[in-house]
Amino acid sequence: MSKRFLEAFTFQRYIAGLNAFAVAVHSTNVVLLGVFHFAYYVPLRYTESSFEDATHMANKVTNQVYFVNKEWITVNPITILMMNEGIALFSGILGFFNTVNSKKSKIVYYETVRRWIEFALTAAILEVALLLCLGENDLFSLLSIFLLIMIQQITGYLVDTEKTNGTHKFLYFFIGFLILFYQQTFIIVKSVTATGISDRDKIVLPAVNAVMYALFGVHQYLHQSGNYYSKWVNKHTQFILLSFCTKTIVTWLTFVSLRHTLETIEPKYIDYNIDWESAFNIILFVVIPFFVAGTAWMMTIRPSDLKSKDNQKGSASTRLLPQAPPPPTDDAIEIEYTARDVAGMGDGVPMLGPVHYALETDSLL
Repeated sequence: MSKRFLEAFTFQRYIAGLNAFAVAVHSTNVVLLGVFHFAYYVPLRYTESSFEDATHMANKVTNQVYFVNKEWITVNPITILMMNEGIALFSGILGFFNTVNSKKSKIVYYETVRRWIEFALTAAILEVALLLCLGENDLFSLLSIFLLIMIQQITGYLVDTEKTNGTHKFLYFFIGFLILFYQQTFIIVKSVTATGISDRDKIVLPAVNAVMYALFGVHQYLHQSGNYYSKWVNKHTQFILLSFCTKTIVTWLTFVSLRHTLETIEPKYIDYNIDWESAFNIILFVVIPFFVAGTAWMMTIRPSDLKSKDNQKGSASTRLLPQAPPPPTDDAIEIEYTARDVAGMGDGVPMLGPVHYALETDSLL
């Protein structure tokens, strides 16, 4: 990138711009889901065991166990998809206002908290809606997937925030990827046995879902494991791009796959006919290339090129040049020695607040 272009950029503007774009995408998804919303209700069932007196004798009573499937409530997966996009929209609005005229430490802290709360809710809800559309209606199976994905996102949050050793980081990644493997295996099995969707959808839908969700963990692992990846890809910006692309493609591929189950889907409020067979291809071959192109463009703006608004001082010719550290002094040596030998209050405690992130050195700037 040219220096003139980068000088107009700050870390604040970059994150704010991406969050604004995410807000636009999620707003569009909410509106379109509202336009094409239709009555498609799936009953949530659970199994209950009971005992019945089968035989009555003078000295013996035999009890026979039997199981009954009971309906708890009916839900509309399209409404759940719409609600999920609404949560992502609200989170994007919060992210946008957090980055406007904010200091770098505040942005990093609140962006991290906002991101993982959004991921914990939307990732779990989106996978539950996908399973409902694939025919899974067992209440406890869906609840277990929801809770496991919540735990998975908590481990991602801990990887981002805790200053732990390699063993703890490995344990967090192991738990996260283990849950991902179970989650995607369950979805693949349900896709293969699902009735009402085409054979192509049974392959493409779970494959795209698995790849996009796995990229979250791969991106975080590469950023944590080495400096080369973090020199070219910013952690926060890539998470924003990956988030709205994943939600968009999984939501609409799930929606369009229902065309084989239901009667013709007609839009409300407008007079327009859509070829849903072609819509599946359009969604697939627009969102994925957009994600790849967006990632390639972001790699042209290295994290080291992005300056904080608070640090944009001096002439334009020196603003983008790395600054040499000042020579050590006796006072600095004494402070450094003290910091190594005396544990400070709150050491090892994650998420101490925005001030804690003022010294973050993960290639954000």
